[in-house]
Amino acid sequence: MLKQRKQKLEIRDMEFMGSHGVYEFEKQSLNKFLVTVTIWGEFGMAMTSDNLEDTLDYSLVYNIAKEEMAVSADLIEHLAKRIGDRIARIEFPMEEIYLQITKCEPPLEGKVSNTNFEVRYSL
Repeated sequence: MLKQRKQKLEIRDMEFMGSHGVYEFEKQSLNKFLVTVTIWGEFGMAMTSDNLEDTLDYSLVYNIAKEEMAVSADLIEHLAKRIGDRIARIEFPMEEIYLQITKCEPPLEGKVSNTNFEVRYSL
C-alpha cells in the first residue's frame, strides 16, 4: 500500500487582462497577467471518495483570482497578498499556499518576456 506524504492542487497560468502598474500609462491600457496557485492540503478523502464535497473546488480559487485581478493595483506583490488572503479563508484543511503572478511583456526599455512575483504562505 502506498503511503501518502503531501498532496497539492495546482492551477497553472490562469490568464487575465488587467491594468496593473505604477505608471499612469499602465493603468490606461490592459496587459496580460498569468496567475498560478498551488495549495498543499488534505486531499486524501477526495482521493478515496471521488466526491467534490471532499476536496477544494478549484473554481473557488479561480474566481478569487479573477475578481482580484479585475481590481487595479500598482504592484503585483499587492495582488498576490489580496489573492492569498482570500484563498486562506476558504474552508478546507490547507497547509500552504503558493502564488505566482507573472506580468507578460512589462514596459521596460528592452525586450523582456515577463516579470513575476512568487510567495508561499504557511497556514
